[in-house]
Amino acid sequence: MEESGAKVMRALAACGVLSSNQLLALSGLSRRALRVLPRLVEKGYLDCYESPSAPRLYALSEKGAGLLGVPYRVWDAGGLLRLAAANQFWLQARDALPGSEWDASGETPVLLRGGLRFLVLAPRAGLFERVLAVKQLNGAADRAFVVAVSEEAAYEIACGCPAGRLVRYTWDDELKDGFAVYRFEGGVFLADAISAAPKNFSKKSLEGT
Repeated sequence: MEESGAKVMRALAACGVLSSNQLLALSGLSRRALRVLPRLVEKGYLDCYESPSAPRLYALSEKGAGLLGVPYRVWDAGGLLRLAAANQFWLQARDALPGSEWDASGETPVLLRGGLRFLVLAPRAGLFERVLAVKQLNGAADRAFVVAVSEEAAYEIACGCPAGRLVRYTWDDELKDGFAVYRFEGGVFLADAISAAPKNFSKKSLEGT
């Protein structure tokens, strides 16, 4: 297998599901080199998913997962879209939170930094998705980031979040070309220190009390 294909497959092994733009950022390949994607699908190493509400998404096929020695994951539409949104958060968070690590192997992705765990929930459109996110926030012991589809959806989730939980919110538009997260206080979103000064954010803003 050519090196460009190997880089694509390693990126998918680490993140699970990615769009071509996300693969471009994670693999370090040129757009020209990403022409390998259709060939990998044709040869059975990748699965390709298409949806009218999202860009084309790629994941390792059973054959591709076997080649790399990683578990093969079966996806439903909701899982694909949630993980793709969470991975977009990670792409932007890497520079804002240097030294962080990303674990997308479980049911819910986790950002690891300085010995702390942060769940990254990415509920997509619809009431069920928002209710599920609130349920997860109520039951989780870890700190969390919520990546909503819009500010309005983030607000609805924040209103249902239990008091005293250390949760930061963002939404898709805030992650297209940058990184901004917000805390929810007094019924409004306030820009977090991470957003104001990504390279020198206040550790206290993440750790809380």
